[in-house]
Amino acid sequence: MEHLISPNQIIEEISLIPDDKMTELYDLIHNFKMFSNQSENNINQIMHFAGCWENMSDQDFTDFCGDMEQRRQTHHGDLPMKPCLLDSDKNRCKSTH
Repeated sequence: MEHLISPNQIIEEISLIPDDKMTELYDLIHNFKMFSNQSENNINQIMHFAGCWENMSDQDFTDFCGDMEQRRQTHHGDLPMKPCLLDSDKNRCKSTH
């Protein structure tokens, strides 16, 4: 089981930090808090789309993959492309190579 640190332990450690380092500590805590909130928001936004292709027919999925490949080549022509086909046994994309 993971050892939980109490707020009192954190406050105790903070009290040992020299005054001239408080600005750095504040920035660290503030950035950590901002990053944590941002990560949680990003996860929620991404998960909103989870499963949205679940009921897509094989043909629609193949067409979608072809469209995505064409867009990537148009906008990122220098990147190597691997066509995406539906692996119906595993319900996910598989490479044709």
